[in-house]
Amino acid sequence: MERHGQVNTRLYQIWENARQRCRNPKAFSYKYYGGSGISFCKEWDSFLAFKKWAEENGYNDTLTLERIDIKKSYTPNNCKWIPHFQQQANTRKTRTVIYNGEKIHVSEFARRIGRTRMEVLYLLNTGRSADDIIKWFSLEKGLRKSNKKRQFSDEQVLKMKEMANVLNLKTIAEHFKTNSSNVYRIINGLRYCHLKNQRPNNYLADKNIKI
Repeated sequence: MERHGQVNTRLYQIWENARQRCRNPKAFSYKYYGGSGISFCKEWDSFLAFKKWAEENGYNDTLTLERIDIKKSYTPNNCKWIPHFQQQANTRKTRTVIYNGEKIHVSEFARRIGRTRMEVLYLLNTGRSADDIIKWFSLEKGLRKSNKKRQFSDEQVLKMKEMANVLNLKTIAEHFKTNSSNVYRIINGLRYCHLKNQRPNNYLADKNIKI
């Protein structure tokens, strides 16, 4: 076993965490790294070798280890040190879309089309592309203009919120004869804001509501 007296240092923890997520199936992030084919090079099996590379490439305690190409493994040629906030923009967990031929973050896409990030994420999770989402919102806007936005009573709004605990948006929308986007906006407080923090009564026993 290599002896170096560095176990309690930040650099050692960075090294050990990277190794674990690439090689230990029990590690929390293994499925995103080792489980996805990302490896930790044998050259860095020695912490001292990794430490030497780190110091020669500008490491300090304000930086974090980043892979240049996130589809490739941890190797000296594919790693660099960057500020932590910059790494967050390059993580797999940061959702992106292709919009007008440009790859942008979901938040920026939502801002450009005038919708909320959560609305966009909901539609992305149903398998829609950026173009599909724009068409979907355009269709919704057209429906609102032709039929006018349906108004609901406070009691109906509270019922929607309670139903959201056990039913999906489509089912709730069908029950209230509206669309899923409208239901989403209501249960998340984007409409009927005066009821945003009000607890609904337990109405699931209502005989008119079939689950």
